[in-house]
Amino acid sequence: MFTNEDAASFAAFWLLIHRSRFGQSGAPATDCPLEHWREEGASLGEAARDRLAAQVQQALKVLGSGVLSANRHLASQLQAGHVPLADWFNELLRLVYRLIFLMVAEDRNLLHPARSTAAARQLYRDGYSLTTLRRQCQRPPPGTGTTTATKA
Repeated sequence: MFTNEDAASFAAFWLLIHRSRFGQSGAPATDCPLEHWREEGASLGEAARDRLAAQVQQALKVLGSGVLSANRHLASQLQAGHVPLADWFNELLRLVYRLIFLMVAEDRNLLHPARSTAAARQLYRDGYSLTTLRRQCQRPPPGTGTTTATKA
Protein backbone atom coordinates (compact mmCIF):
# COMPACT_ATOMS: atom_id res chain seq x y z
CA MET A 1 0.00 0.00 0.00
CA PHE A 2 2.89 2.36 0.69
CA THR A 3 5.10 1.12 -2.14
CA ASN A 4 2.29 1.32 -4.67
CA GLU A 5 0.93 4.58 -3.25
CA ASP A 6 -2.49 2.96 -2.89
CA ALA A 7 -4.45 5.80 -1.33
CA ALA A 8 -7.75 3.89 -1.14
CA SER A 9 -6.20 1.02 0.82
CA PHE A 10 -4.42 3.46 3.10
CA ALA A 11 -7.69 5.31 3.75
CA ALA A 12 -9.45 2.05 4.65
CA PHE A 13 -6.53 1.03 6.89
CA TRP A 14 -6.50 4.45 8.56
CA LEU A 15 -10.22 4.27 9.29
CA LEU A 16 -9.78 0.81 10.77
CA ILE A 17 -6.90 1.72 13.11
CA HIS A 18 -7.98 5.26 14.00
CA ARG A 19 -7.92 5.90 17.76
CA SER A 20 -11.70 6.31 17.80
CA ARG A 21 -12.01 2.56 17.02
CA PHE A 22 -10.39 1.63 20.34
CA GLY A 23 -12.91 3.34 22.63
CA GLN A 24 -12.73 6.22 25.05
CA SER A 25 -10.01 6.67 27.61
CA GLY A 26 -10.98 4.96 30.87
CA ALA A 27 -13.80 2.94 29.28
CA PRO A 28 -13.77 -0.86 29.50
CA ALA A 29 -11.84 -2.55 26.70
CA THR A 30 -15.02 -4.31 25.64
CA ASP A 31 -16.74 -0.98 24.98
CA CYS A 32 -15.18 -0.02 21.66
CA PRO A 33 -16.16 -0.39 17.98
CA LEU A 34 -13.47 -3.01 17.26
CA GLU A 35 -14.79 -5.24 20.04
CA HIS A 36 -18.39 -4.82 18.87
CA TRP A 37 -17.33 -5.74 15.32
CA ARG A 38 -15.46 -8.80 16.63
CA GLU A 39 -18.50 -9.93 18.63
CA GLU A 40 -20.81 -9.47 15.66
CA GLY A 41 -18.41 -11.40 13.42
CA ALA A 42 -18.23 -14.23 15.94
CA SER A 43 -22.02 -14.31 16.21
CA LEU A 44 -22.46 -14.38 12.43
CA GLY A 45 -19.79 -17.09 12.18
CA GLU A 46 -21.61 -19.25 14.71
CA ALA A 47 -24.89 -18.84 12.84
CA ALA A 48 -23.22 -19.79 9.54
CA ARG A 49 -21.55 -22.79 11.18
CA ASP A 50 -24.88 -23.96 12.59
CA ARG A 51 -26.55 -23.69 9.17
CA LEU A 52 -23.71 -25.61 7.51
CA ALA A 53 -23.36 -28.34 10.15
CA ALA A 54 -26.04 -30.69 8.80
CA GLN A 55 -24.95 -30.15 5.20
CA VAL A 56 -21.29 -30.77 6.03
CA GLN A 57 -22.24 -33.92 7.92
CA GLN A 58 -24.17 -35.18 4.88
CA ALA A 59 -21.27 -34.29 2.56
CA LEU A 60 -18.83 -36.18 4.81
CA LYS A 61 -21.02 -39.29 4.67
CA VAL A 62 -21.57 -39.20 0.91
CA LEU A 63 -18.02 -38.24 -0.05
CA GLY A 64 -16.42 -40.59 2.48
CA SER A 65 -18.58 -43.51 1.37
CA GLY A 66 -17.79 -42.80 -2.27
CA VAL A 67 -14.06 -42.62 -1.67
CA LEU A 68 -14.06 -45.83 0.37
CA SER A 69 -16.15 -47.75 -2.15
CA ALA A 70 -13.79 -46.64 -4.94
CA ASN A 71 -10.65 -47.33 -2.89
CA ARG A 72 -10.92 -50.75 -1.27
CA HIS A 73 -7.29 -50.58 -0.15
CA LEU A 74 -7.95 -47.48 1.95
CA ALA A 75 -11.12 -49.07 3.34
CA SER A 76 -9.18 -52.17 4.41
CA GLN A 77 -6.38 -50.03 5.90
CA LEU A 78 -8.96 -48.14 7.95
CA GLN A 79 -10.69 -51.32 9.01
CA ALA A 80 -7.41 -52.92 10.06
CA GLY A 81 -6.44 -49.82 12.05
CA HIS A 82 -3.37 -49.05 9.90
CA VAL A 83 -4.84 -45.65 9.07
CA PRO A 84 -6.21 -43.91 12.17
CA LEU A 85 -9.90 -43.10 11.78
CA ALA A 86 -9.35 -39.61 13.25
CA ASP A 87 -6.73 -38.85 10.58
CA TRP A 88 -9.07 -40.04 7.81
CA PHE A 89 -11.93 -37.96 9.22
CA ASN A 90 -9.75 -34.84 9.49
CA GLU A 91 -8.55 -35.19 5.89
CA LEU A 92 -12.11 -35.72 4.69
CA LEU A 93 -13.30 -32.70 6.68
CA ARG A 94 -10.47 -30.58 5.27
CA LEU A 95 -11.48 -31.62 1.75
CA VAL A 96 -15.16 -30.78 2.32
CA TYR A 97 -14.31 -27.32 3.68
CA ARG A 98 -11.94 -26.67 0.79
CA LEU A 99 -14.69 -27.61 -1.65
CA ILE A 100 -17.12 -25.28 0.13
CA PHE A 101 -14.55 -22.48 0.01
CA LEU A 102 -13.95 -23.04 -3.70
CA MET A 103 -17.67 -23.18 -4.50
CA VAL A 104 -18.32 -19.92 -2.64
CA ALA A 105 -15.36 -18.26 -4.38
CA GLU A 106 -16.66 -19.43 -7.77
CA ASP A 107 -20.22 -18.32 -7.03
CA ARG A 108 -18.97 -14.87 -6.03
CA ASN A 109 -16.63 -14.63 -9.04
CA LEU A 110 -13.55 -14.19 -6.82
CA LEU A 111 -11.12 -16.56 -8.52
CA HIS A 112 -9.91 -14.43 -11.39
CA PRO A 113 -7.93 -11.19 -11.31
CA ALA A 114 -9.80 -8.21 -12.74
CA ARG A 115 -7.50 -8.21 -15.77
CA SER A 116 -8.45 -11.78 -16.74
CA THR A 117 -9.86 -12.09 -20.22
CA ALA A 118 -13.37 -13.29 -20.87
CA ALA A 119 -11.88 -16.26 -22.76
CA ALA A 120 -9.80 -17.29 -19.73
CA ARG A 121 -12.82 -17.03 -17.45
CA GLN A 122 -14.90 -19.08 -19.89
CA LEU A 123 -12.17 -21.72 -20.18
CA TYR A 124 -12.09 -22.13 -16.40
CA ARG A 125 -15.89 -22.14 -16.14
CA ASP A 126 -16.34 -24.75 -18.88
CA GLY A 127 -13.40 -27.01 -18.16
CA TYR A 128 -12.43 -26.77 -14.52
CA SER A 129 -15.11 -25.21 -12.33
CA LEU A 130 -16.97 -27.08 -9.65
CA THR A 131 -20.08 -25.23 -10.82
CA THR A 132 -19.90 -27.07 -14.14
CA LEU A 133 -19.28 -30.38 -12.37
CA ARG A 134 -22.30 -29.78 -10.14
CA ARG A 135 -24.49 -29.12 -13.19
CA GLN A 136 -23.20 -32.28 -14.86
CA CYS A 137 -24.09 -34.31 -11.77
CA GLN A 138 -27.66 -33.05 -11.93
CA ARG A 139 -28.17 -34.21 -15.54
CA PRO A 140 -29.13 -37.78 -16.38
CA PRO A 141 -26.49 -39.87 -18.13
CA PRO A 142 -26.62 -39.66 -21.93
CA GLY A 143 -28.78 -42.30 -23.58
CA THR A 144 -31.01 -42.97 -20.56
CA GLY A 145 -33.99 -41.21 -22.13
CA THR A 146 -34.86 -39.52 -18.84
CA THR A 147 -35.05 -35.84 -18.15
CA THR A 148 -34.88 -33.93 -14.92
CA ALA A 149 -37.38 -31.25 -14.08
CA THR A 150 -35.96 -28.04 -12.81
CA LYS A 151 -37.54 -26.93 -9.55
CA ALA A 152 -38.26 -23.25 -9.26
